[in-house]
Amino acid sequence: GQIGRRRPNSKVLKRFLDSHYNEFCTLFKYDANRNNMNQMMQLDNRHSETYESCKLEGKKALQR
Repeated sequence: GQIGRRRPNSKVLKRFLDSHYNEFCTLFKYDANRNNMNQMMQLDNRHSETYESCKLEGKKALQR
């Protein structure tokens, strides 16, 4: 996003990502592909291992 481009070392952005990086797995687990997770790995490379390990459930999970 714009914040990451303008101020990639922003303390506020780092604090936000440190507080919420685990929630992104839950938020994006219903995606059909890993595009959002790949974006998060670029934006927040300090937590890239967490994003890489997120399991996608895609359409299967939505049908339950």
